[in-house]
Amino acid sequence: MTRPTTPLRFASPADIVGAVPYLLGYHPDNEIVALYLDGRRRVITSTSVPLTQPSPARLAHLALHIPASQAAGIVLIGYGSETARSAVTAAGEVFDLLRAVHGLFLVTGNRCVCLLPGCTCPATAGIEVDPTTTASAAQLSVAGRVALPSRTDLHRLVAADPAGRAEINAALTAVPAGFRPDAGHVTFSLAQASNGHRLTGEQAAEFVIALTDPDLLAMARRSVCGCMWQRDLWLDLTRRAPDSHLAGPAGLAAWCAWRRGETALAEAALHRARQAAATNVLTDLVGRILHARLSARLLTRPPAS
Repeated sequence: MTRPTTPLRFASPADIVGAVPYLLGYHPDNEIVALYLDGRRRVITSTSVPLTQPSPARLAHLALHIPASQAAGIVLIGYGSETARSAVTAAGEVFDLLRAVHGLFLVTGNRCVCLLPGCTCPATAGIEVDPTTTASAAQLSVAGRVALPSRTDLHRLVAADPAGRAEINAALTAVPAGFRPDAGHVTFSLAQASNGHRLTGEQAAEFVIALTDPDLLAMARRSVCGCMWQRDLWLDLTRRAPDSHLAGPAGLAAWCAWRRGETALAEAALHRARQAAATNVLTDLVGRILHARLSARLLTRPPAS
């Protein structure tokens, strides 16, 4: 499998527009998206902010997400009606004082217009773009990235599943008082998931108990890779786990998402954990990583494939 953290470099405005939904994890609408680039104009990370926010709040959000020691440039893309043009242009003028602005676009439907002064790219006069047919979209799709229809759909990936929570709660009450999880519970659960099997309520209950043990949680964290089956496993457990046992699954979901370059999904998983007051050493670690805007490419040990 292609590493999801493989650096991206864009050949055209269409490539940029095609990549954005896969970099964010969803198709943006009425938002400004920022892609932060390194010195070789490769994407380090990305973020987005709703156009409905006041201008100072939008600019502060985008500025605070600049990776402190890596970002040499930025691409800004507004998604919305023609009325968003002024907001995107204003953001470009501000960020031109902070970093080199290598792209400034407005996307309305399937039409992309370049707003960067003096630019001579094809989008200066406006181009039609189908994001799903671009080379960048194909590359990211092969790498396992997913582009959901909206930000709301992204947050549904970590939203509580009442039926699943009830099933695990019932299984937790049936666990013997002397139950002591061990490494076998971690390896068994991972093997089940890698073979395409969803954990039963009883299996999931024992696994989330195991994840309350710091050593077993660390063992699970070391096993995390960019594989889609792992993404599915941790998100499924995050939806199903009761608040009392949510910290482990949510932290692993966030860690896995960050490893895959899905920053928005990692932030959503952490937000879910914080709302439930379910935090641990892993959620704190991923929170610090996201706050520092670190890229998973900095890891010395490559993800398993």
